[in-house]
Amino acid sequence: MGLFGMSESEAISSLQELSFFAGGDLPDRHKMLKMITKIEKRSPNTKSFELEYWLAIVTRNYSAWYVRGDERKSYLETVIAHLTNAYNLSKDNPTYKLPRGTYLQKICPDKLDDHALIAMELG
Repeated sequence: MGLFGMSESEAISSLQELSFFAGGDLPDRHKMLKMITKIEKRSPNTKSFELEYWLAIVTRNYSAWYVRGDERKSYLETVIAHLTNAYNLSKDNPTYKLPRGTYLQKICPDKLDDHALIAMELG
């Protein structure tokens, strides 16, 4: 057990659940921020590119759904930091664990490893 009583894979699953709402109700704002904050505090030096990636995605979604105006800047800086960490951690790890959207599946189904996918998110 690592992150506040949950394994790394459970933390990743929790973040994924907050990220996908499939057109239904958005996740609870307070639950979402609490989960992001707890995982960030408990894993400042993680070696998991997946955890960094999902922290970035959920923070980005939280910012898009719930944060307005100038307050977004700090959240977006955090997103960039998590994606940069994910990118650096995935350099020597040619895996295909991260989800590919429909568009990516059409243009290059198995050509992009996770490192390249993270690079695309970073822009």
